[in-house]
Amino acid sequence: MALKYGDGIHAPMPFCPECKSMVYPKDGKLSCRKCGWTSEGPTQKKVVTTEATAKERVVVEKSVDTRQQQEIECPKCGHGKAYFHLMQTRKSDEPPTEINECMKCGHSWREY
Repeated sequence: MALKYGDGIHAPMPFCPECKSMVYPKDGKLSCRKCGWTSEGPTQKKVVTTEATAKERVVVEKSVDTRQQQEIECPKCGHGKAYFHLMQTRKSDEPPTEINECMKCGHSWREY
């Protein structure tokens, strides 16, 4: 079924055929506030209802750490692996600072 303006049947967001502005209900008809266009027939209400379908939920029991790792010795416990990220702590022409966190004891240190 084709939708036409002026016959009382409109799309969910009707627009004025003259100036393309959104039309609003007024006295049982659709009317444009900008140019004054009015639909010929009464407006029809259309209510659409849908039922939500159940979605499957996945629950992750364990925490997965996705941080970057590198082999570097911890100055506190001597462990050989640490998480790291780079941060620009000084001027842009200086190299970034490397922030490390030991995977075993959690000690954090930085290297310039």
